[in-house]
Amino acid sequence: MKILITGSNGFIGRNLISHLKTRGDVTILTFDIENRPDELPGLLDQADVIFHLAGINRPKDASEFETGNAGLTHDICEQLIAIGRTPLIILSSSIQAELDNPYGISKRHAEEVLKAYAAKCAAHLPPPPFNIQNSSHSPLTTHHSPLTTHHSPLTTHHSPLTTHHSQLTTHHFASIYRLPNVFGKWCRPNYNSAVATFCHNIANDLPIQVSDPARELELVYIDDVVAALVKEAVEQPGVRTDGPSDRRTVGPTYRITLGRIVELLQAFKRSRFDLQVPNQADDFTKKLYATYLSYLPPDKFSYPLKMNVDAHGSFTEFLKTPERGQVSINISKPNITKGNHWHRTKNEKFLVVSGRGVIRFRKAGELGVVSSESGVWSGKQMRTSNIEQSTSNVERKLPPLNVERSTLNVRCSCCEAGVIEYRVSGEKLEVVDIPPGYTHNIENLGDTDMVTVMWASETFDPQKPDTVFEKVSGE
Repeated sequence: MKILITGSNGFIGRNLISHLKTRGDVTILTFDIENRPDELPGLLDQADVIFHLAGINRPKDASEFETGNAGLTHDICEQLIAIGRTPLIILSSSIQAELDNPYGISKRHAEEVLKAYAAKCAAHLPPPPFNIQNSSHSPLTTHHSPLTTHHSPLTTHHSPLTTHHSQLTTHHFASIYRLPNVFGKWCRPNYNSAVATFCHNIANDLPIQVSDPARELELVYIDDVVAALVKEAVEQPGVRTDGPSDRRTVGPTYRITLGRIVELLQAFKRSRFDLQVPNQADDFTKKLYATYLSYLPPDKFSYPLKMNVDAHGSFTEFLKTPERGQVSINISKPNITKGNHWHRTKNEKFLVVSGRGVIRFRKAGELGVVSSESGVWSGKQMRTSNIEQSTSNVERKLPPLNVERSTLNVRCSCCEAGVIEYRVSGEKLEVVDIPPGYTHNIENLGDTDMVTVMWASETFDPQKPDTVFEKVSGE
C-alpha cells in the first residue's frame, strides 16, 4: 500500500510517518511546502490512501486561510477525478470548523470539498452489495468510466476497497477528523499550541504568560490521533458502513484549564528536586509529562541527586511517589554493616546490583537464646518452630538450619541465634523482601563497594519515621 502524506513535515505528519516507518506493508510518499506544485500529480497517481494534513493556521494575510486549506484540498480532489483515481482521503480538520472566523470557515470549506469528492466517486458505483472483482457490468471496468485506469485502487489488489469487506459495506472515499488541540512531542512552540509553548518555556527556564488561567482547553494526545488514523487506513481497510464520507472523532479527549496545565508543568520541573514522580495513573498527567520531557534541551537531560556520604558509604534517594513509596540507592564500603532496625508497617525490597554481601533478619524482640533461671524474661524471648515458649531451668537454642531456596536461588540459613541470612550478589540479581517486624541489617562481604537498590513502601517522613533501632545480634 502506498500512502501519501501532505503536510509531512508538520506536527501530525512527523509523528504519523515515524509510526508508519515501523511497518513493513506500506510505502510512504510525502508532500510539503518544500515540494513544487508540479510534483503533486505524480504522487496522487500512485497513492492508495492520502492523509491530507497540510494546511495554514498562522498566515500573514487572512486570505491565505482559504487558499491553503480549502484551495489545496480542492486541487487534490480535482486532480484525482481528472486522472480517474479514487483513493481514500483522510482529512485533518479542526473543531474550529464550527466557528465563523476565517480559519474555521476555511476548514469547513475544505470539508465540503472533500464531501463533494466522495459523492462524485460514489456516483460511479452501483448500489451495494456489489462484487467489484467479479462483475463485468460495472462502469468502473469499462473504458467509458473516468475511474478506469490500471492505477485505480478500485481495480487493484492494493486497494482497501477491493477486499472481501467491499461486498458487505458501503464504499467509503473520505474521512474527516475534526481534531481539538493536539499536544505531544515535536509540536512547534510559540506558534499555535499553548501546551507546546508552556512545555518549551518552562523546560528552558523561560517566562510564560497566562492571560486567563481559568480558560478551558479541549486536548487530544498525538499518539491517540496517530493510532486512529493508522487504524482506519492501514489496519482495518475496507471496513466502512457509513457512506462515502463521514466526520470522525479521536479519543480520549481532556478538558483542562490553562492554569492547571501550568501547575502540572511546574510540578514536573520541581520533580528533579523533590524527586516526586508525576502520577502515572492519571492518563492526562502521564501524557503531559512525556510531552514536557520531549522539550528538555539536550544539555539538561541529566540532573544530580543529593548523596548523603559518610565513612560507611552513601545513601541517595532517587524517586518518590505518594502512593507507591520511594526508591533509593545505598552504597556500602567493604566490611561495613548498615541497618539494625525494624519497621512496624513500612516494608522494603533490597536488590544488590554490584558487589556481594549478606542480609540478616531476626524477629524483633526475639533472640533465640534465653535463660529463665530467674523466672523472668529480661525483655528477651525464644523462637522455636515459630512458637513462642518460656523455658524453666533450661537453656534452649535453635538448631542450625541450612536451606537451599530453589525458588529464589539464594542461600538462606538460620543460625543458632535465630538469625536468618540471605547471601546476595550483583552477579545474580535477586530481590529480598524486608517484612515489618523483623530487625535487619546488610553487610558488605566483598573487597569493593556494594551497591543496593532499595524500595520502601512509603516515602520517609521525619515526623513519622516508623523506624525502631535494634541490633540483629541482640547486643
